[in-house]
Parts: sequence; structure tokens; C-alpha cells
Amino acid sequence: MKKKALLSSGVVLVAVLAVASWGYFYTLAQGSAANRLAVIEDKDGNQIGVEPIGDEVWSKLVDLFNTGEMMWIGGSIEEFINIQPDKYYRWGFRFKSESVCVAEVTAEGLQATIEYISENLDYWLDIGQAFVFAKVVATYTGDNIQLGGIEGIVTNYEGTPLAGMRVGIVSGTNYFPEIAAETNEEGYYQIGSVPRGTFEVAVHDREGNRICLESVIVRGEETSTLNFTIQSSPLEVTKFTTVVNGMTSLDVFVAINISDGLTEKEAELIVGASFTYVKGEYVTHQLDTLTFDDAKIEAHYTWGINENDMGHVFDVTADLTQLQLTITHCR
Repeated sequence: MKKKALLSSGVVLVAVLAVASWGYFYTLAQGSAANRLAVIEDKDGNQIGVEPIGDEVWSKLVDLFNTGEMMWIGGSIEEFINIQPDKYYRWGFRFKSESVCVAEVTAEGLQATIEYISENLDYWLDIGQAFVFAKVVATYTGDNIQLGGIEGIVTNYEGTPLAGMRVGIVSGTNYFPEIAAETNEEGYYQIGSVPRGTFEVAVHDREGNRICLESVIVRGEETSTLNFTIQSSPLEVTKFTTVVNGMTSLDVFVAINISDGLTEKEAELIVGASFTYVKGEYVTHQLDTLTFDDAKIEAHYTWGINENDMGHVFDVTADLTQLQLTITHCR
């Protein structure tokens, strides 16, 4: 199962739960006559979607996707609210569909990165145009953009609905809109505009801590149900000391009670928390092996910047007696 890790500042909090209001990291060809989308990734690994109208521009984007070549991609920009599920970070802009273009060279004053545009949006809105040096990592047209959704209810371990919890997609087999949703008074949440595929959905509490991770399959034009239940009291948090390549690091906190035994899902959450803490945000990774008993967990990951760069390894051992996470071969 491939996942993209999410960064928590200093500590990681994980457990079990789920959330309505949403924003988009890119628009899935909303209102686009051509009904097509290209996902571009800049030199810093940040991604955003563009929806060109012109056939010539689309053909060039497809060529870049096939070759992996990087070129200047951009056009006129406008404000657009996009909310990521973990930090609710906003790019705050998109490229106007009718202006999207691809160039081998561009004026130095128009060159930027996705994050730089976002952090200095007023400046770039005044300039009117911006270009990022990027590659195309995905393209979608017509039938490839079959949208479904995810909905469900979040309750605590006593069955009481939980309001105000936030839920978002964090990884998947298809490129996905970065969506945050919030539970209502009945604990109900709904996420729309999700392409078909298998996705991992994370739940965050009101402080932004990730407290749940579950997977769900979405089929084109269908809404899948994914309910969450907190299996233990939110106060039952286990602190692990962390040793990375022989050096003691910051503590990792996991919202799991390990005194009454360990399930496979809980074992995966513990080692997953260590990966998230060490490797940070949006690193593609795959859990290859997981073995555990009541005293120890051992896990082996492969990881990379994207699915084409999975040549790195990450091994972690969790000592459940000493409450220590030992991470080796982290390279």
C-alpha cells in the first residue's frame, strides 16, 4: 500500500476517527469545456493542477508527461481557495484555463515556484502572470475524470457522534484533490469530487493533530462509505523516545493504549507515525513488511520523492517494553 506521509511539527499524534465543507488543491476540470487536467510538479516537489483549453497546449503537456522533461508552465493567475487536510495550507491561486501555456524560456521576472507564488500572492496578482519550472506528473481527460465521493460518520469509543473533526485524503492510487471536510453535529462528513481509486483518509482533531488513518475504494460516480470510531479514550497517549541512525531525537506521541495488546492496525499506526515524523510531508512510501507481537514491532519501508523514485529504504523497530522507536537504514 503506497502512502504519502504528512508532517507534524515536532511530534506526531495518531489513533482512530472521521468529517463537511471542503476546498480544492486543484479543480477537476470544473467548467472546463475541454474536460482535461494536467498535474504539474515544480522543482521543490509541490504540485498543482492546470486545465488548458487550447489543443496545442494540451498536446505539449501530454508530451512532457511522456518524456518527463521540465519546462516553464504557467499563465495568468487568479485567487482560488485551496485547503490541504493536514495544515489547511492554502496555495490560494490557480492558472486561468484560457491562459495556460508552456515555454522553453521565460522572462526572469515571471519565474517562480508554486510556494513562492502562494506566499507572495498580492505581488504576483499585480504582475498578472507567473511561470514555474515543472514537469507533468499526471494527465486526465474525459472518462479518466469520473468523480465519486466519500461519506461517513465519526463517533467516539462509546458511540457518541463527534462534531468539528476534520477529515482529508492524504494518499491514493489516483491523483486526488486535497480536500478537508468537517463533521456536523451528527458526526457526518462528506467529501466530493474524488476520482476513482483507493485512497487513505486521515482524521484530524480541532488542534490539527492527525488521529486516524483508514483506506477506502472509490468507484467512478459512486459515493463510498467510510465510518470512523475512536477505539480508546483520547487521553490514552503513548510516548515513544526516538533514535534515528544512532542519535536520540524528539519524542513521538501515538494515541494508542498498548497495555491491552496490539492489533495489526495499531502496529502500523505506530511505525507509520515514526515514518511521518522522520521523513516529513508528502513523501511517497510503501510498507513492505510488518511483524509484531506484544513486545516488539519491526517494519521495512521503501520510499522516494514519487513513485518513480522508490530506491530508498527505512527500517524501524518499536520496543514496546522500553517504549523506544529505533530507526535505521534511513537513506
